[in-house]
Amino acid sequence: MAIRFWNTKALAHDLAHEGVRERDAFLYYVMNSVMWTLMGYYGYYFGARIGWLFFYEILVVLVITVFGLARCYEANGGSSGQQFVLRATCLSFPIGLKINIASIFLGWAYYVAFPRIIDSMTFRDPGHVWDLIMFIWVPAFSALFFWRLWRYLASIQRLLAPNPPLNRTRADDTRAG
Repeated sequence: MAIRFWNTKALAHDLAHEGVRERDAFLYYVMNSVMWTLMGYYGYYFGARIGWLFFYEILVVLVITVFGLARCYEANGGSSGQQFVLRATCLSFPIGLKINIASIFLGWAYYVAFPRIIDSMTFRDPGHVWDLIMFIWVPAFSALFFWRLWRYLASIQRLLAPNPPLNRTRADDTRAG
């Protein structure tokens, strides 16, 4: 099956008849994540200090998003895994909630502390320091999000793995080999 970019009716039909493979569902999730990341930066664009650092940050966050989702997909079992999109979507809410709350609290602390710590006496250009910290902010929290998602998807696979016998011996190992 091909990815349906415009034909939502055909996609709904495919979904109703279980015609969307695990890999295709993963690709839909990646494309959706990339689209919303770009839209978030599009809105930010109107108030941002636009320069090479801004566009570099967009590129870094997109790479983290695609790489992070690819690693998460593999942690879920890859093409032979099951329910990647369901699991990733459900896990994304509590992980995202915690990370966003942490980002908000740290952001307010940073906003209050920045003028007291970073001024023209300690740095020649405090605005540049602000830009550099903001450049690190979103990629760092994005990487943290995908790392935590990867960890939980991997833990699901461990929970689903068949349990080995508790009283294995060396003789069991030689018989199996």
